[in-house]
Amino acid sequence: ESLCAARLTSVANKFQIFSYPLIMKKAMGNKGLQTARILLALAHWQFTIGQVSFTLESLQSTVMAWTGNEVPLIVFGLIIWLIYSPLVWVRTLEYFKRAFAFAMLMIALGVVTTSWFAGEQIVANDGKPGAGFEPVNRESYFAMIGFAFFMFEGIGCLLPVMRETEHPENLGKITVLCLVTLCTIYMAFSMFCYYAWGASLDEPVVTEMLPADNTFVQTMKLLYCINLVFSFPITIVPTFNTLEAVIFG
Repeated sequence: ESLCAARLTSVANKFQIFSYPLIMKKAMGNKGLQTARILLALAHWQFTIGQVSFTLESLQSTVMAWTGNEVPLIVFGLIIWLIYSPLVWVRTLEYFKRAFAFAMLMIALGVVTTSWFAGEQIVANDGKPGAGFEPVNRESYFAMIGFAFFMFEGIGCLLPVMRETEHPENLGKITVLCLVTLCTIYMAFSMFCYYAWGASLDEPVVTEMLPADNTFVQTMKLLYCINLVFSFPITIVPTFNTLEAVIFG
């Protein structure tokens, strides 16, 4: 992904084109233009579904911990639809620059909180890994290739963000450094959590492994959901821009 990001920013700076479809058009003509539009829209549509699914699960588990009742997902889906619908009209990402800073803080809070409880679990295990821990799981190793697809979740936002920056010529190096840092954190964090919980780490969202009745955990989950509300435009903007270009030309 780092190589892909570096190449994209280099090409964008060279030709002053900050659009994936237009770059593909320059390289491959009109067929490249339409192909890029369709693939970009599909990819970000899938990422958006994953984001909404995470928000629904987090809200449902938190409200259930508060009330003791399992509220149907359709209720939270309606609430999210009412909140997200106005956001799809946003086309200038700069409006959310402060919200993006808040989102980064919430991600950091989620990582620190989860790591804290994972550390407590390791202490409870006397420093030993969780039951069923396998350093290399050969049976499901290659299944992770599919999950690795989500590593490219932000790649569709790279050029739109680059277009909004004051010094786009610096974004390539910054992006590569950020990706190397993120990759290191992803690997360390995932290994740490797996070591702590072992085979019992069976929730699709790691925050669901935290004690649901803990007030701090509940607050963290709600703040993280707010973070996703602010992150929604940066995920969905490439999809709508692309679909509008395909439909209306």
